[in-house]
Amino acid sequence: MRGYPSALNRAGRIFAQEDPEVGLGYLDEGIKVARQLSDGWFWFANLVEFIELCYRIWDESRQRSYLDRISSRVAEIAQAMDEYEFPDLKGRWNLVRGHLSLSAWLEDQDDVGLLSTALRHYKEGFAQIAQQYVGSSGAATIASEFAKFARLVWLLPIEIRATWQEEFRRAWAITPGSTLLLARLELLY
Repeated sequence: MRGYPSALNRAGRIFAQEDPEVGLGYLDEGIKVARQLSDGWFWFANLVEFIELCYRIWDESRQRSYLDRISSRVAEIAQAMDEYEFPDLKGRWNLVRGHLSLSAWLEDQDDVGLLSTALRHYKEGFAQIAQQYVGSSGAATIASEFAKFARLVWLLPIEIRATWQEEFRRAWAITPGSTLLLARLELLY
């Protein structure tokens, strides 16, 4: 029974490749079971995997219902973040929040606050996942996460992109794991 949340997490990730709805079902079940078992790691991990999958589906389909599913989990993620110290999972949540803020700004380019929110989430999120190598949820995710991030950043006007490059360079120069992050900045040039 203790291994069930882990199996559901893995099943969610595997089945999501072919059928995202099936993957979301496994992850949702994993969230419930991990919570019942007081398994903080898999409760938080299944939550993060769930919102990342919802973001991926929304990014591909633009179906509003997937953003609503993310919104429905915000309070639970905040609770997990208050109860547990898993910087890699917090970082991944921050990256999704950055993607969402930047995507919202790109839609109308009106709310400058969305840009500063996205920048803050990206600086914090990447710094958090770079802190330690923890399999697929920590520093090993930097390459794939940076690819998603760079795709969005390249849609920014060149002046904003240049400002962000400098902001990241300053912020990450003092971050544990900074070489993992600073080397990736070349993707923004």
